[in-house]
Amino acid sequence: MMEGIRRFLQSWVGRIFLVLCLSPLALLGLESYFTGGNDANTVATVGDVPISTAEYQNALTARRSELLASGVDASLINEQALQNEVLDTLINRALLKQHVNFLGIHVPDATISDTLQQEPQFLDADGNFSNDRFAYALKQQGLTKDGLFNEYRQQMGIMQLLEGISQTALYPNSTISNLLVEQQQSKPVWVHRLTWQDFADKVSVSKADIEAYFDEHTDELNQPAMVDLAYIKLYPKNIDIDPITDAEI
Repeated sequence: MMEGIRRFLQSWVGRIFLVLCLSPLALLGLESYFTGGNDANTVATVGDVPISTAEYQNALTARRSELLASGVDASLINEQALQNEVLDTLINRALLKQHVNFLGIHVPDATISDTLQQEPQFLDADGNFSNDRFAYALKQQGLTKDGLFNEYRQQMGIMQLLEGISQTALYPNSTISNLLVEQQQSKPVWVHRLTWQDFADKVSVSKADIEAYFDEHTDELNQPAMVDLAYIKLYPKNIDIDPITDAEI
């Protein structure tokens, strides 16, 4: 199971905002991570951190829009399953944030600045970072610079945590034992080779067949001229080398 999780995590590279389905019980060893309440503004509480109804509704709307944009028919969306998926994702994300804080993982402002300066939405026509574009994007999203930096710091911290997990091989003893047993086993193998010469007299291809096939697959068969180069012979007189000065020596 853990090895499967490791391979799964290795395929999630380059995303800032993660959608992760990772068992929080296996990650943190908590007996209970969900505590309900009567607060209408809270859908779940992870530790002492609440997940607000507004955050949940925004995530639900974003996930539904993502499904529709990918071509999923609205009538095929199971709302209950969608709600459970979104809530699980928010809980997992909150658990990961808490574990990042527990491990003391910190992303400095300089690293976040370097990342933001590479974001295409903040670059001008010449490929340079534009403060105007950056300010406009913050205004459109209703964020402040500090708020955006905090969001990036949390998400990049999670990425560092996941990278540490993905780069760690976890093999249970039973799996190791099975691998050792398989390596020590010997198994019979039968090989039979079929050569084309044995069937040459059973196949007849005319010149007309060859020409017809070539005409039909001209675009596929035409290839740029190529050379099979074994080696290149170099002569000192043909190589320009700047003289070496005493200072360089």
